[in-house]
Amino acid sequence: MHYLRKAPHATFAALLLSVLSACGGGDSSGTSSSQHDTTAPTVAATATVGTAAVVLSAAVSDNVAVTQVEFLIDGGTNKATVTDSQGRSVFSTSIPISVLSAGNHSVVARAHDAAGNATDATAVSFSVSQGTAPASPIKVTASSAKDGGNVTFTVDVQSDKQINLTNFFIDGEFVGGRADDQRHYSFSRILPSGTHRLVVDVTDVSGNNSQAEVIVEV
Repeated sequence: MHYLRKAPHATFAALLLSVLSACGGGDSSGTSSSQHDTTAPTVAATATVGTAAVVLSAAVSDNVAVTQVEFLIDGGTNKATVTDSQGRSVFSTSIPISVLSAGNHSVVARAHDAAGNATDATAVSFSVSQGTAPASPIKVTASSAKDGGNVTFTVDVQSDKQINLTNFFIDGEFVGGRADDQRHYSFSRILPSGTHRLVVDVTDVSGNNSQAEVIVEV
């Protein structure tokens, strides 16, 4: 009888200890998964001035993921926001030359993570000039064909140097790019009714840059 009474108490004690351990009650140190993310992202910005647009890019890193970058031009006079809930290492956007006045400008990239931490990059200066842009050894041509809302874009790149990077932006939003020497592209997008603008930004291994743009009405 003595052992029959003791066994249920031992079982109950073991069960209680198991529950406390599962809830963290038996460990005063807690677990890292329950701690709030207080680590701010790191971010560095660049600005490339082309013939049609200024391409703004931010290289970011975070202990979890950067989900949004704001590009603040001239203290926020113009702003572009790029969001990716899955996170990425580079955020880019394009700003039409036409919306910026001739002269000197600056841009600050502000990176946000999902926990609300934010970091401002060091401001980057760039200059926009009116008139004919300096000739580039890279020649880029772009065209479009549409079938209702389905628009096919065709892009050709000519250069005597190796192409290092080609980026595509539709209505300022980065939609894809390649870091190789590909010279011909053809891709389709379904676009809503309205006026849309494709900007192709190409850079070669020597740092030369050229752009082409296509405006299409859907």
